[in-house]
Amino acid sequence: MGLMRRRGPDSASFYRHSPKPGEQVLLINSRLKIIDLDDRANQPFRVGSKVMVYNGELYNYVEMKGLLKGKGRNFATDSDTEVLLQAVDGLGWDALDRSEGMWAFAVYDEADGSLTLCRDRFGEKPLYVYRDSSGLYFGSEVKFITALLGRRLDVDFDHVYRYMVNGYKALYKGGQTFFEGLSSVPAASYLTVSDGRVDTSVYWRPSFNPDDSLSYEDVVEG
Repeated sequence: MGLMRRRGPDSASFYRHSPKPGEQVLLINSRLKIIDLDDRANQPFRVGSKVMVYNGELYNYVEMKGLLKGKGRNFATDSDTEVLLQAVDGLGWDALDRSEGMWAFAVYDEADGSLTLCRDRFGEKPLYVYRDSSGLYFGSEVKFITALLGRRLDVDFDHVYRYMVNGYKALYKGGQTFFEGLSSVPAASYLTVSDGRVDTSVYWRPSFNPDDSLSYEDVVEG
């Protein structure tokens, strides 16, 4: 939490849960207050059996909130955090298709013991993952993961050389990072961790659907 303070100096808290003996779920968050400045919107944030930590902004949270209210959902805050979690709780992961914004978030569901990690469509917000025999670690910065691990990660020198030779644009051709064993949650995807399994789902792909009825002049005017 100390390492995270410069990212979010306005509040800091954590959620800890032991689903069974010898297992632990830990979510840590530091907050920069932008939407709903009241402490009621602090994280980790709970809706029903689901608990979320979230970095980003849901641009259409007002419209999404109206949609969810029309389905009988009640809200305790004016935050986009609650809207996003209420949407996931009420609509399932199909809610991501209706969501516009940039985000990296984690949702733990006490009801089924699943953990879901998700990034926005273009991967604007970072979300790193590391897994070894002691567990699965994730965070928006590598130093948070190494702090939880209690050790530094080995440098992936092949990736360093790739960057030195080919530059910044060469970094995202594959899944490598600057550290061995460390990966990123892919853009427009979410990882579900359940019963020791890690499954990846893609919730959005870019598509091009031209309207052949439009003339060049129509497009320029539009």
